[in-house]
Amino acid sequence: MLALFVILLIALAIETTILIMIMFDSLLGSQSFPRFSLNPPIIANCATLTHRLVSSGVDNRTILFDCSSSTSSVAAFRVFAPFTPNFVHESGKADLAEPVFTLPQGYLNLAITNDYDYGQNGLSCMAPTNLTSGRTITIGAYTNVYDYCAVISNSVSQTTGFSITWAEGTPPPPEPYFTMTASPSNITISPGQNATSIITVSSHYGFTGTLSLSTHVTPWNATNPPSSSLDRTSVMLPSNGNVVFTLKIVTTTNTLKGSYLAWIGVNGWDQMGVLVNVT
Repeated sequence: MLALFVILLIALAIETTILIMIMFDSLLGSQSFPRFSLNPPIIANCATLTHRLVSSGVDNRTILFDCSSSTSSVAAFRVFAPFTPNFVHESGKADLAEPVFTLPQGYLNLAITNDYDYGQNGLSCMAPTNLTSGRTITIGAYTNVYDYCAVISNSVSQTTGFSITWAEGTPPPPEPYFTMTASPSNITISPGQNATSIITVSSHYGFTGTLSLSTHVTPWNATNPPSSSLDRTSVMLPSNGNVVFTLKIVTTTNTLKGSYLAWIGVNGWDQMGVLVNVT
């Protein structure tokens, strides 16, 4: 029994020593934010980070890095945009940032987290945004103060510091899409006449695929409206290319005069309307 008690005391002493080392070791990490081409959205609260233990498990532990001292809790960095008064948001610039770092041995991941931790006294890693070196992320959309959080394997007993540099981020490429135009987009005919309009579909940012085409005329409840048809039912749109097809409008001598819309549908959804005036 005495031997067991001694072993427990030794284990408790070792655990306490590790905890004290983690809690009070300072000047552990470093961060830098070069000036961006626009307003610098990120400002470091300190150049050298301190760290504190958030939680510990059997296999790993979670460490929070910020600019706190023994007497005050301070976030690692703050973002002026878009919370600065009179700040004008410019998409793809001021709120995009790219971290560059190399993690020491034992680090399983590195993340940033909201310093506002809802009553956790600055000691929380809630809702982290994982970081990948060289990959742009959006920051400043929901909060303006951040800390770092790292998950570190217990296979390394001593927490080694990391260095991170932030640069202005690269906007993500636009989503591929297509547009549709008609020439003419406004047709005027008399009852008994026919007309055509050339429809051009254009690919943007690499959009490609087969488009299923359809057409109909509105209003639905019109008496003797014009009829519409297309010279094909589908087209293959090449990446950054164009395809052309023809819309045909047919009227009879009994077609009621008025204004109509001949709709062009793509994959079951109305995409564009050509105005048809029967006079």
